[in-house]
Amino acid sequence: MLQQKLSFKARPVLLAVAVIMATAAASGCTTLGRSTAEGDVNQSMKTTVVTQVGSKTPVVAGKDRNYWLEMRQKKDLKARTIGSLATGESESAVGFAKARLAKNPGDADALTQLAAALALTRNYELAAYYATLADRVRPGNAETLNVRGLAAMLTPSARMNDFRMAAVFFQQAMDANNSQIAPGLNLGNLYLELGNATAAVSVFEQVVSRCGSCSAGLVGLGVAQRRTGKYDAALATFKSILKKNPNHSSALFNIALVYNNGLNNRKEAEEALHKLLASADSKDVDLRKKAHTVLRRLKGEADSEDRTQIADSPAADEGGDAELLMSSSEFED
Repeated sequence: MLQQKLSFKARPVLLAVAVIMATAAASGCTTLGRSTAEGDVNQSMKTTVVTQVGSKTPVVAGKDRNYWLEMRQKKDLKARTIGSLATGESESAVGFAKARLAKNPGDADALTQLAAALALTRNYELAAYYATLADRVRPGNAETLNVRGLAAMLTPSARMNDFRMAAVFFQQAMDANNSQIAPGLNLGNLYLELGNATAAVSVFEQVVSRCGSCSAGLVGLGVAQRRTGKYDAALATFKSILKKNPNHSSALFNIALVYNNGLNNRKEAEEALHKLLASADSKDVDLRKKAHTVLRRLKGEADSEDRTQIADSPAADEGGDAELLMSSSEFED
């Protein structure tokens, strides 16, 4: 699977291309980069958002979109930058971040926010530059380390050493603050991309614990469990998502993979795919195409053992992306 040079191309699926975790000061949570108590972590999740590059639909959201839109209207440039990052307004985020940095040259928060905003635009080279500057001013900040990990992982010329360095940055970001989610999602998905599903299981278990069993973390965990052959555990994980959202498209698609490839139950696999395709909630065009393709293969090629194995690759799993950013929305009014 692995070659000397790997191509890690982002796919616009569930887990967000650049994820921003924003936590509001009103929640009483501590600044990102310092450790927090478990109670603080649980409380901060209520005002947390994790968003996707190229998408305005959050992956994890403790507040609705209006909360972050209102933050964009505040006079404070930091608040406006956070609001733009949280709502996926990448160009606005860059503009606000640059304005803030111009007023606060060398400020670690301003440098980090600009790095995050640039990552949202997929300008990873420039994002890495500002993240490195921020790391010099304030070493060990979680969101800065996460941006550095993204830049190392997603540069067009990335090789295996770059992926290893990205993993180090993501792990350091997780260790720097126990409320961090995005670096864990990034690290878990990077491990999946590199074929180390066992390591991915461990990382996603931490993410699930931190994010209050959020769907993004559970999808990653279920995929990792399935790839390690823990089919019953994977099925239970995906079904736990359906308890909260019965029409969750990624969970249904992955349930079909588990039933067909792991548990040899074609009937249940077909039922999961039919439910996915019948749901009005499933708006992911690419995933619906995959579901149609898999369903046709199940019905038309079920007698051929070597063909009933649904493509079990990163591309077959919704929720296989790893480009997540986190930033703190703590600020002074």
